[in-house]
Amino acid sequence: MKKVRVLFTILWMGFIFFQGTQTGDVSIESSDRIVNPIVEVIEKTVEWLKPKQKSSQSEPVKETVETLPKPTESQREILYQKVHYIVRKSAHFFEYAILGGLAFWMFQGFRLTFWNQIIYSLFMILSVAVMDEYFQSFVARTSSVSDILIDFSGGMTGVLILYLIKKAFR
Repeated sequence: MKKVRVLFTILWMGFIFFQGTQTGDVSIESSDRIVNPIVEVIEKTVEWLKPKQKSSQSEPVKETVETLPKPTESQREILYQKVHYIVRKSAHFFEYAILGGLAFWMFQGFRLTFWNQIIYSLFMILSVAVMDEYFQSFVARTSSVSDILIDFSGGMTGVLILYLIKKAFR
């Protein structure tokens, strides 16, 4: 069972490094498959949520929906950039949450104290995050300390979630 835990953790680390070494264009193309549909849904939702106008009180109440003008190209670009940022940072967070859970699960297979399991898991998460950002600098992508912090936060969340799940089933 220990080998299976190690294998899953190493495979997930490989997935993270693979994602991190994709060129900027490939990475943006992958993100756009998620971002563009979200932008379209937001645009349609905003139109649907526009308040209805009521007629004057002397006339019977008539509710009409006023059609919103189409967003300008610059408004759509601003919305796209915001959604793109949220999607990419969320992907970082969730990739590392999974890594955190896998690392904690892996170290539970060894005869380590509870605190050593946590410390080794967090050290592994931080090491992978730093290496991932470093490798990104070689493939015409930016590396960022804020991404490392997001990655580490995701990893800590994954460790915490796995700990709470295990505690709930004891």
